[in-house]
Amino acid sequence: MGGVIGRLGQWSAYDDKWRRLLWRNNIPYFHAESFRSSKSPFRGRTIFQKEMLLKRISKIHANHSECRFAAVLHKSEYDLHYKRGERPKKIPLDTMYGICFRMCLSFAIDMIQDVIKWADPQIDFVLEAGHRNMVDAKRIFDQIKKEVPDLRNLLGTISFGEKESAPGLQGADAVAYFALRSEREGDAELADFRTESTLEYARRTASSKSPIFRLGGRSDILAAMRENLVTLEEFRRQRSSPSL
Repeated sequence: MGGVIGRLGQWSAYDDKWRRLLWRNNIPYFHAESFRSSKSPFRGRTIFQKEMLLKRISKIHANHSECRFAAVLHKSEYDLHYKRGERPKKIPLDTMYGICFRMCLSFAIDMIQDVIKWADPQIDFVLEAGHRNMVDAKRIFDQIKKEVPDLRNLLGTISFGEKESAPGLQGADAVAYFALRSEREGDAELADFRTESTLEYARRTASSKSPIFRLGGRSDILAAMRENLVTLEEFRRQRSSPSL
């Protein structure tokens, strides 16, 4: 799951530059899977042409966003460290999509509060519509906003848009492609996220003004997510049970 963080003022220029890029390359919109497999509208394009397009995409990100991020989760890790094991009946576990969104949500909060340190920020999330598990993101967002009072003013809204008409969603798809290629081939610069690091340090490490932070679904993170979810659900049920 890929994403882009930018200030409200940056998005206007981002959208304009992105639409110009599409027009100049005769592309209706950017779709990572079609790009990767050289399907229409990328059929017949040379490797050089595709690499040049990626460089232009990276330039737009560098000039018109603060940073990028990609949540990486392997199914084997998800099955072993999150799904497996005993748990109280009827406590639903997150899908892989839900886990990735939790990592992205946590990253955005830490990045904006502790690293960038914007004054009185409000985070609005826009996700791609149509994914079969997109309701997980809405549920998780609403749950955290309700259960964590300190984040209610920080978390603004969550909405879903069509990729074809939203440059930011296409850009996020490109970030996911960069991360996938890095996982498979190791040819993209990604920075590990640490709240004690500055954004300038990450920019130097990743050789980009808008570095891509890798959010890895490690075994300890998955185990902690599972434990926290079970504890929270048990607390809710105890609170809602009638007193004797």
